[in-house]
Amino acid sequence: MSSWKCLAFIFLSLTNLFGSVKSQYNPCGQNGNYTSNSTYRANLNTLLSSFSSNIDSNGFYNASMGENSDRVNAIALCRGDVQLDTCRSCINNATRSIVQSCPYQKQANFWGPRDWCMLRYSNEYIFGTLATSPSFYRWNINNVTSQEEFYRDLRTLLDNLRGRAANGGSLKKFASANTTGPDFLTIYALVQCTPDLTSEDCSDCLTQATQYIPQCCNRSPGFGFFSPSCILQYETYSFYNDTSQSAPPPPPPQPVPVPPIPVPPGNDDNTTRTIIITIVAIVAGLILALSIGIIIRMRRKSKPQEKYETDNEISTVESLHYDFGEKVS
Repeated sequence: MSSWKCLAFIFLSLTNLFGSVKSQYNPCGQNGNYTSNSTYRANLNTLLSSFSSNIDSNGFYNASMGENSDRVNAIALCRGDVQLDTCRSCINNATRSIVQSCPYQKQANFWGPRDWCMLRYSNEYIFGTLATSPSFYRWNINNVTSQEEFYRDLRTLLDNLRGRAANGGSLKKFASANTTGPDFLTIYALVQCTPDLTSEDCSDCLTQATQYIPQCCNRSPGFGFFSPSCILQYETYSFYNDTSQSAPPPPPPQPVPVPPIPVPPGNDDNTTRTIIITIVAIVAGLILALSIGIIIRMRRKSKPQEKYETDNEISTVESLHYDFGEKVS
């Protein structure tokens, strides 16, 4: 067997074993070099040495050092599903590997092991600037059976994730989820942008990433795109960590209660006492007035009866006296 056939056989064996192929990728820029004893090299070393300790739980950090042609701008991004200690470890390894991969180049991009983190630096301004190059992509060399149905479900999933990531805010632009595909498959996907991008630039970067899929991977069940500004991955097996995604969002801040207007001590008691006294006085006055009215009315009714009875008595006495007189005479 000739040497080129041996190499081809080894390549095919490896791709069948690992099930993926990577596109060509040059991590080193072409915009200038520096020397080992230059100010740029000193600024680069100082800047990179601080990245792993300064990156926070959002997995993003950017900084600059130096002036004019010696100024170094750097960005670090961790995949949104990795924990902070893993993120820092990945960045720490990347700061050493990137200089070894691109010695003396003033611009470089590096992806850490298992694509957990990305580190880039440049002598050009890179913050908040969309960059899709240099990039690379890889795909699973296996094929799906129901291609049309698979990509219909995949497209719906990726459209949803792109919108969620693009609107993720200035701290983190990341989204992951899964959906049911054809032939009892589950499609897992994640997308992410550097959070210094605008929502529009993030959406544009992820849209460009999806355009690579039909170029290489029409029937592939797995694909990954990696650029300085965004990443996109999907597989038919779970490849990301759900821990950070399953954590419930922090509760909304509670409104600060407005303190009641202070009332001078004793005013409430005095007010209540005054009201009670007033009500009692009114009720007592009504009762007294009613009682007086009843008494007066009863007296008015009783006087004619007494007069009538007295008149009767007088009349009777006179009558008797008269009769007596009559009898005497």
